[in-house]
Amino acid sequence: ALRSRTLPAMAKVLFAARHDTSGLDASQLLDLDYKQASAAGLQIGAASILATYGDFEERAGGAEGLYAAMRAKAADRGVDVLVAMSQVDKATGLRGLGYVAA
Repeated sequence: ALRSRTLPAMAKVLFAARHDTSGLDASQLLDLDYKQASAAGLQIGAASILATYGDFEERAGGAEGLYAAMRAKAADRGVDVLVAMSQVDKATGLRGLGYVAA
């Protein structure tokens, strides 16, 4: 049985691991926190990217790779528009937003 004093330490480790996306590629980041809805007759997908935009783009192999990954994900999900919002880059204070439309 676990002792109660080990639970806070375990929770801290699990929380940190939950936010470690270092082993994921751009396509996997798009899937990680994804929601889909219908509005005005359109299917819209939205992904919250657990990385900065620069890192997200780098994991796709650059801007063209990210565009291709987002187009492929939009097609796979059957959405008319796919939006991806990144985390705030601590160095710049900026958040990135990418989108593709069918």
